[in-house]
Amino acid sequence: MKRTLFALIFFVTPLFADQPFVTAQYWGQLGNQLFQVATACGIAWDNGAEPIFPEIHPESTSFKHFFFRLNCSPLPRPIESEYSYNWRDSKPIPYRPNCKLLGYLQDEKVFRHHRGRLLKLFAAPPSDVRYIRQKYQWLLNHPKTVGVQVRDYIIEVGPSTQYPQYGRDFLEKAMAHFTPDHLFVISSNNVAYVKKCIPSWAKNVYILENEPHFIDFRILSYCKHNIITNSTFGWWAAWLNTNPNKVVITPSLWIKGRPPAYISPKEWITIDAAYH
Repeated sequence: MKRTLFALIFFVTPLFADQPFVTAQYWGQLGNQLFQVATACGIAWDNGAEPIFPEIHPESTSFKHFFFRLNCSPLPRPIESEYSYNWRDSKPIPYRPNCKLLGYLQDEKVFRHHRGRLLKLFAAPPSDVRYIRQKYQWLLNHPKTVGVQVRDYIIEVGPSTQYPQYGRDFLEKAMAHFTPDHLFVISSNNVAYVKKCIPSWAKNVYILENEPHFIDFRILSYCKHNIITNSTFGWWAAWLNTNPNKVVITPSLWIKGRPPAYISPKEWITIDAAYH
């Protein structure tokens, strides 16, 4: 299987030898990686180019659980230009053949119209789906699940002048949008912290523990609705949620110094909440 996989990756390049490509700088954690891939795909698909991602290694966790459908072969020719994305720039990201995109690339407008294609591209591998169905079928069957993702920046980077740290006030306000019979399914990089932030009235709560991040991610996306803090991990779990009637709650301020809700789709509900 492994030998076949490498053969598919490294022999796919000749098929696109005469086609221009778009690639992207691949860095950061999963949420940022998904933005980079989705943006490069959106730009490429709009212009008849091939999105190629040679920086994604086929043995990586991200490849195995999210990016295994991508073309990760070597580039067929040298990069001709680079474009650095800046959220302050109101101009759309330009297309240039054989280009590399740099930066966070957090602009949903670039790929929103390719949602159906991206849902298929980023769908979970069968092994992850089987695992979740075997262990969490009771959760999948629940009619009123709300996937809640809380990121603790302090445990990762310490007190930050850039990232607001949301907690109890945000969860109080966000969870109040739902009735007590909803099941709040919570994922966090700091379970001890999030347990202190859950409102006292919220009794119908299930906290995901001891699962790899890619399983947490899929379970969040399989819930009926989502509450997310300022985390691209949660953003993508909510965006890939296929419930047509989903409600997504997010804080209005994601990064200090940037306009409120600069990253949130217009149909999501943004709320002001205390942070530190």
